[in-house]
Amino acid sequence: MRPQFLQNAKIKYHDFSNRVEIGINVYKARYNDEIFVLKELNNSKKIQNTLEIINILRDIPHPNIVKFYAVVNNSFGNIVLVMKFAEGGNLRQYLKNDNLQIIKKLKIAKDITEGLKFLHDNNIIHCDMHTENILVHKGRMLLTDFDFSTFSNSESEVHGIAAFIDPCAQTFSNKIIFTTKYDIYALGFILWEISSCSKPFDGKTPLEIIILTQDGVRETASEMLLEYDNLYKKCWDKDPVKRPETNIILEILNDIFEKI
Repeated sequence: MRPQFLQNAKIKYHDFSNRVEIGINVYKARYNDEIFVLKELNNSKKIQNTLEIINILRDIPHPNIVKFYAVVNNSFGNIVLVMKFAEGGNLRQYLKNDNLQIIKKLKIAKDITEGLKFLHDNNIIHCDMHTENILVHKGRMLLTDFDFSTFSNSESEVHGIAAFIDPCAQTFSNKIIFTTKYDIYALGFILWEISSCSKPFDGKTPLEIIILTQDGVRETASEMLLEYDNLYKKCWDKDPVKRPETNIILEILNDIFEKI
């Protein structure tokens, strides 16, 4: 029996066996010989917003977005998402463990941008894009972790890893109006990490990174390909207006791909 049955089944949390914690409030578990991921939602202020976004992603699946199968309640009454298990771990781990060729790196970049374009086309801003929130399953990239996602032009709190946070969002109020340009900034550093296979600003503290990026400092170009380097530099431009949208990024990636 394939996992699709979960979408309409009256599944209960206790029906999942062999639960093993693989992250904070995240578990790997079995149901009918299939492996799933169970993720508990704890941010009460964001749960309703998160569920609205999850419903959109479940109703309109995309090959580069992690698949959602069901929403259940655990024994404490907390909401738990039932999701696809990605066998390849996250992208940061994948980049460390594999000696990837340029063609493969470009494919990874395209997968991620396709997923992000789908979100933006549906007025969803991820708000927490980084390489640990991208999963790898059979060589395909899957965007995941929508706990802090919101709808375009909505006000919300800023969360995430310092290197991937738009300097324009680093304000004293901790709340900003989110647009696609916020995700594009993070995508720039993701593209850089794909090419360099290194953690951005490695060895720096979050505060040091925030000060550096606010001063306009970015990572040193990886020199994988000049056009590729120029692309992620446009994405992390200090001026959000100058950052390209996902359709333009995909066009450039496709052009680079065809020239190799």
